[in-house]
Amino acid sequence: MSSPLRSKLLDILLALTLCLVATCVVAQAAVLMAADWLATSSRYEVARWAELGKKFDENEWDQARIQLDRALALTPEDAALHDSVSQLHAVKAQSLWTTGAADSPEIEAYRKAVSSLESSVKIRPTNALSWANLTLMRYTVGTEADTLFATWEEAARLGPREQTVENLLIPMLISMPMMTEEMVEWADVRKPGLRAYLEAQP
Repeated sequence: MSSPLRSKLLDILLALTLCLVATCVVAQAAVLMAADWLATSSRYEVARWAELGKKFDENEWDQARIQLDRALALTPEDAALHDSVSQLHAVKAQSLWTTGAADSPEIEAYRKAVSSLESSVKIRPTNALSWANLTLMRYTVGTEADTLFATWEEAARLGPREQTVENLLIPMLISMPMMTEEMVEWADVRKPGLRAYLEAQP
């Protein structure tokens, strides 16, 4: 094969390859845009329900769940979406609260929140706030102590100076039935006098 012909074939092959790559990029971008469009309004509403205490009805909750599930089907590796799904189930649990028994509907909803957060930290293991929220959800459903403490400690390790993380971890520590010396030391540095308060408890 002559050099000019070989060069022309290589040029054609390169052009086809670039077209294929461009097509894949455009398709992926379209998927991401579709997922973002589906999730944006629902994530905003869920955040308002959780953070501002805004009331919602069953239809609004179901609509948010459907939109977030559709977005997750498109982008299952989006940790922030898993966080939003967890928040969605948590606000549902709060609205259902009855007895807090292990078989109650609110605890079942909190278990779904735990599952979503476990997916989130698996995808994005360095996010301290997700670990802190997972600690809170695991505490709520009565997770065994070793797992609960390990989750708490991971959140504390990743977010030593994040105020939102501290605001979740310190009150939780006060209500835990048991705690390690390292946990108390971590909290006492950030909330001086906490150790003395804990030691004074019966």
